[in-house]
Formats: sequence, C-alpha cells, structure tokens
Amino acid sequence: MESVNSLAITPAGDKLVVFGGTYHYVLNPPSALVAALRSSLRPLLAADFKDFEMRTPTDLRGRWTLFVGKGVLEQQQIDLASSLGFVTDSQGRFVLTGTIAGDRFLKSEAKLTQGAERTNSTYWIRVVEPPQFARDPIFQRSPVASNSNGGLMIGLVLLLPLLLVLNPCITCK
Repeated sequence: MESVNSLAITPAGDKLVVFGGTYHYVLNPPSALVAALRSSLRPLLAADFKDFEMRTPTDLRGRWTLFVGKGVLEQQQIDLASSLGFVTDSQGRFVLTGTIAGDRFLKSEAKLTQGAERTNSTYWIRVVEPPQFARDPIFQRSPVASNSNGGLMIGLVLLLPLLLVLNPCITCK
C-alpha cells in the first residue's frame, strides 16, 4: 500500500509526478486526465486507483477514476464535465476513467517536493509487486532528482511560482 498526497504536472502536461510515502512516480498522463486536473472542476474532484502493478522493477501501470457528485454541480459545471468526457455512473456521480503508466523511483531521490501541490486527503494505492522485484530492486535515477530529464526539472521549477499564486489542488474543498 502506498500513500499519495502530493503531485505536480509539467507545464506541457506530458508528465505527472506523484509523491508517495515510499516512492515517487513519474507518469505519462492521458490528455483527458490533464484537462480534468486543469479545469475549474478540480476543487470538486476525488480520485480512486485500481489494478496498479509493477511490470518491471521500475515500470508501473494502473487504472484511475476521477469523480464528483452530481448534486454539487451547477449546470455550467455539468456541461464542462460532459465536455471533458465525464459520464454518469450508477451512483449518480460524474466519473472519468483511464489507464496510466510510468516509472517508480525511491522517494529519497526526489528533491523538489516543495513544488508539488498537496491533495486535500491522502489516497491509498495498492501496488502489486512481484516478489522478485522486492528481493532484487533496480531503481534508475529519478529525473526529478538527477536532472536527466531537464524538461521535467525545469517544468517543476517554472510551475512552482504558478502553484504558489494559484494554489491549485486536485481535491480541494
């Protein structure tokens, strides 16, 4: 089980960095997810995560769901949710689902946690890890810590002032 309570999106929207209790994850978010997180619905969103598994010692894949209760939305927000791809589920919530993949890194390598936005709650993600990965883990250097991906590091640095001014949050109340 991994606790997740902070994230950052590069300005181009091509990377989503999620900071967990033990690891951090550099994911390749689908455009629908980025659009939803950058929309005016963001303060109303909650999330759920399923079927996350390690394919290699660093390669992570899983499914995500964003949702918001229908009763809290005004008509303009309902229209926006629909345009972003949200659909109504059996519980009357608007939901958006998808898959995501990326890489896992040791949390201790992440140096830019101050640039991440905090969620209003801690999410728990169950990550299935085959036993051979736990016995002999192989971790590549994190682009967040080592600057091997300058775009990601620069993107997070450039994003910090914007985060401080706008204070966006995926699930703010």
